[in-house]
Amino acid sequence: MCSTGTGAPGWWPAPGLPAEVEAAGGIAVELCARAMAARAAVVRNDLAVATDADSALARAHGLTAYACIPLLVGSNVLGALAVGTRQGSLDEEAVDLVRTIVDYLAVAEQRLQAEDELRRVNETLETAVAARTRELEEQERQLRAVVEASFQAVWSADDGGRIRHPTPAWEIDGAWRREWSTDGWIAAVHPAEQVDTAAAWDRAVRERTPLEIDVRLGAGESGPWRWATVRAVPLDRPDGTPGGWAGTILDIDERTRADLQLRTLAADLARAEARERQRIAEVLHDDLQQLLYGAQMRLGMLREHLADGQVEAAVAQADDADRFIDDGVALARHLSSDLAPHTLRETDLGETVRWLADQMRDRHGLEVEVDLDGPLDVSDTDLRLVLYQCLQELLFNVVKHADARSAALSARGSAGGALVLTVTDHGQGFDPAAEAGDGQGLANVARRLGLVGASLDLRSIPGDGTTATISVPAQS
Repeated sequence: MCSTGTGAPGWWPAPGLPAEVEAAGGIAVELCARAMAARAAVVRNDLAVATDADSALARAHGLTAYACIPLLVGSNVLGALAVGTRQGSLDEEAVDLVRTIVDYLAVAEQRLQAEDELRRVNETLETAVAARTRELEEQERQLRAVVEASFQAVWSADDGGRIRHPTPAWEIDGAWRREWSTDGWIAAVHPAEQVDTAAAWDRAVRERTPLEIDVRLGAGESGPWRWATVRAVPLDRPDGTPGGWAGTILDIDERTRADLQLRTLAADLARAEARERQRIAEVLHDDLQQLLYGAQMRLGMLREHLADGQVEAAVAQADDADRFIDDGVALARHLSSDLAPHTLRETDLGETVRWLADQMRDRHGLEVEVDLDGPLDVSDTDLRLVLYQCLQELLFNVVKHADARSAALSARGSAGGALVLTVTDHGQGFDPAAEAGDGQGLANVARRLGLVGASLDLRSIPGDGTTATISVPAQS
């Protein structure tokens, strides 16, 4: 077998050949070079009479005839198959046999090349697939981490609302109900909202339109319930048929409850403002207006007495008018103090507490024992106002409802700015559970305190008095 490959021509003898045959085969490289260059078979049966160099070389090695058939694969010459004889000539049958062998060799070589190329392609493809797989796995890991760390739950469902692939964020207070995989996510909705939610979901499924709805979701029939925004979009398969739904659940419980608290407080403030306006109007009409009218009458009578020369009577009317005016000024001062006492201008809450105790004694006959301890500086003006109003409301409740003639008011502060304010009475007490659902009075106090970060704790036993504690965290 002669071969050129991509380098110089060479001789590849079959193993086990006699030495003389192997040696003679070496001339095949030279004899076949012409056939490989011409890409055509060379058959020489005329060596006895031919005078060219190839014929002379062949005769020198005892050949009487030879044939060289080039091995062609595509446009490439891979080698040639050479045969020779030292007796007679090569007939057509022998040459055809050599051609057939060469054809088989060409096919085998093509197959080997194709297998090598396929192996290289597979190796390249496997390397690329492995790299892409690692990249996708990393992207999936990062996406999963983002989704699971998100405050939104991500899920997919069929048209029946049955949850198929929830993320851990879908769990409500650590619970996952298997019914949601069979009965659908509507089972997680608060009973009061299930009918409207189911109707909205059915309409979205029927019309293949996105869904967005705010509902309360719970881990059981009795909750606990949390407000959430449920969003879902329809998925379609490549052929256009429905392929289920993908959705998210955004926990809006704190925001919703805060909004509800703000709306409730706004209503409370509106009612409080209306009550305060009514109280001021009554004070102006029943008290201040009467005092001013009385002073006006006394001044009119004063003028008449002066015109008649009745000096002593005029002086008496002037004294009466002066008393009416003094009472009016005092009433206006009291009204101004009720609305915004001057002590609120100072950061020391202790001064306001002492002033409030004096007012409750002077105005309502309630003796208030004051106990102050620690730093009581409150730099936040709004916080000071809220604390004053709430303490005033708590003490006024003692006057109105406790049937007690005295109360204790303590204020304790820490170096960090935290405060604990306590109002205690030994009156008739009440049931805190009944008051909690009233929506008025103490409930309003608790809501106002909540807006400034404070809290109200009530301890009361019917017949054994009440203790109301306001806790204010350290002020930033």
